[in-house]
Amino acid sequence: MSEIKVNTENIETLKQQFSEWAFYLNNCVGVLAFTLALASLGTKSPSTNALISFIFLLTVYFSGSRNKLKLLKKLRKKKDKTEEEKIFLKGIHGLYFNIFTMLRNYPVFTIGYLFLTFVIFVNSLSKHWSWINYYL
Repeated sequence: MSEIKVNTENIETLKQQFSEWAFYLNNCVGVLAFTLALASLGTKSPSTNALISFIFLLTVYFSGSRNKLKLLKKLRKKKDKTEEEKIFLKGIHGLYFNIFTMLRNYPVFTIGYLFLTFVIFVNSLSKHWSWINYYL
């Protein structure tokens, strides 16, 4: 593979790809996760249905990720990275994939997945926290 230069063109390309990725995560996966979590709560076995929904959403997430972040994937797959490329890759991860960035750039996605995860564990939590049964 050719060397990936840290230049304005690659940085702008990466920003555009992350913008498209954020839109996809928030408006497709996040909204769907929240909707499936609410739908799971209305069933007789919310935890089981939420787990099935979680697995389904993982397939949606990974099928959509194939078309996004191409520059980042190219850099990750490269075997012999230069020192500049290693620093660039670590910077990308620190800038776009930390918890605060996830909350700021992907709030609907983060809240939707957290809510769906909460619904998965709601039955086991209801045994310890009796007040949850009031809402179920």
